[in-house]
Amino acid sequence: MGFSAITQPRRLGGLPRLLKKVELGSEVSTASIYLVESVSMIKNVSSGKSGDPAGDFREASNLLQNSISALRRAEADGNIPGDLKNELNDVNTLVDLISGSAYHFPKIFGFEGEKKYLILFQNNMELRPGGGFIGSYGTVKLNKGKIEDFKIYDVYSADGQLRGHVEPEYPLRRYLPTAHLYLRDSNFGLSFSQNASSAARLLNLSLNEKVDGVIGVDLSLVQNILREIGPVKVADYKETVTEENLFLLTEEKAEKGFFPGSTQKKDFLKSLYNSILFVLTSKRSIPYFALAKSVSSSVDEKHLMFSFDDSVIQNTFSVNGWGGVMRDERAEASNKINDFLGINEANLGVNKVNYFISRSISKQLTINENGKVVSSVTIVFKNNSKSGQWPGGGYKNYLRIITPTNTSLEGIIIDGKKQEITDAIVNPLVYERQNFTPPSGLEVEEFEDQEKKVVGFLINIPPNSLKTVKLNYKFEKRINLKNKTFDYSLLYYKQPGVERIPVDLSITYPNKIFLTSKPEEFKNSENKTFGSLSLVKDERIDFSFSQR
Repeated sequence: MGFSAITQPRRLGGLPRLLKKVELGSEVSTASIYLVESVSMIKNVSSGKSGDPAGDFREASNLLQNSISALRRAEADGNIPGDLKNELNDVNTLVDLISGSAYHFPKIFGFEGEKKYLILFQNNMELRPGGGFIGSYGTVKLNKGKIEDFKIYDVYSADGQLRGHVEPEYPLRRYLPTAHLYLRDSNFGLSFSQNASSAARLLNLSLNEKVDGVIGVDLSLVQNILREIGPVKVADYKETVTEENLFLLTEEKAEKGFFPGSTQKKDFLKSLYNSILFVLTSKRSIPYFALAKSVSSSVDEKHLMFSFDDSVIQNTFSVNGWGGVMRDERAEASNKINDFLGINEANLGVNKVNYFISRSISKQLTINENGKVVSSVTIVFKNNSKSGQWPGGGYKNYLRIITPTNTSLEGIIIDGKKQEITDAIVNPLVYERQNFTPPSGLEVEEFEDQEKKVVGFLINIPPNSLKTVKLNYKFEKRINLKNKTFDYSLLYYKQPGVERIPVDLSITYPNKIFLTSKPEEFKNSENKTFGSLSLVKDERIDFSFSQR
């Protein structure tokens, strides 16, 4: 199909705003037409309406890549107005995902053989390390681009058929408690690739089903979509679902009064999915550009994650940050401190209290006169639920804090009181004894995972209360202040399922050095730089220093 054949596209109902805002140059106009036509063709292929699925899908992929190339050229030539450029920046992740993975599309979408994927529906109002409690799951088959045999199941239907024993993570067995690892608890790893592998294994052990990949989604993704397409009527339940009422309505219809064996959870989710799909496929005025923006931000913020059994495809997604992988590509150097911070929570209270939880982080770093580097991280949790308020309650939080491997814990302070730290009792043969008495003090688990140091312990935050947790730690590596320059880099690793977190960062340094570069949000005051950030995704923050 040449350009002349698509200058009059069949469906322009979803024409992006970028055609309507300004008088566009030929590059942007061409890109817009390519984009609209490719969306129309993909809809036909996925719904089974295409007469030539392989050919149409190949052409749609080419049009998408041509559209992206045209937009990139226009951007490089300075032919895109500022407001439009900002809108395009909002979909950068999705654009990169499409252009970076297009080579794998035929295999991913089942043109080289049918593919089956496991979808984990993670309720991030009951937060878990991988995003949220897995109350439901789905399987979908893709055959030549067409969605076939999409089904949603309650997770207990698989868990009840688990054959054999799979040992759960220590916090699950001790504090939940559970004697076996089930699909519903499979996302306890710090990276989605770990959780996906665990979930696929447990599905196979339970139902003898193998999958080619795993997709993780949470309620925030659905909220992002509803924000753009507007309210959705779920006829089966005579309800209208909006961005604002999604969580409470889902809890009421799918969770309240639920018991293992009940179908209410999967029934409501299936009806909601069908209603959203109906709007996307039938409504002529879908704001595709805004919808692309919501999907793009959801990938950035880890509300939508991917993992593939094919190692080549998986590597593409991991390298580009589309798989929720804890990846650190920064090079080590003698005159550089590579810092790392991740805050990871697990709700083990069997409730949906995370709807009511807010948190803020404050990190202080000090470079002493002798080059020694020490740091503290303070996390303030607020439980806004009231006592006895459904679906809230107390927050039983297994908290894990991730730092570089070359750090050592110096102390933990909770609500202003320094804790007596003791090694966590992690052996079930000990803590499951009938007469077991926990040791006095705070039990702390320390281990290394993916070349990072992890410190974990249990905290409880009652309804309508604050809890302040502070960790002090030092770096084994010192900075040689005789070097003319040195750098400090902080990589913040955002937990899937968590929304925006305010982060304060301050760095104090000796008078004999001065700051030469910093993010524009930061201010200086004598021998200190400080600033506030609002983080929704993984972020790298860099500083450079020199001798006076």
